[in-house]
Amino acid sequence: MFSFGQILYANVKNDELIVFLQSEGRLEPLKNMGIELSGVMFSCWGRDPEARPRFGKIEETLKELIEIIFLNLYSYSVR
Repeated sequence: MFSFGQILYANVKNDELIVFLQSEGRLEPLKNMGIELSGVMFSCWGRDPEARPRFGKIEETLKELIEIIFLNLYSYSVR
């Protein structure tokens, strides 16, 4: 899998990936991801499936983040 041209789990050998994930090994957030979006990412990886956010909540959170980004860009461009 690829993201922004990066190979995901590049530091983990293929035969070790399942063990890595089962031991709660996870991807590091991208450098420019921001704490809010990385929080969404980590909440989706919780061990307890019932504690993970539902898709509707993820959608709502992402819409809020997009709105904040848009407002920040708009206020920056108006200056």
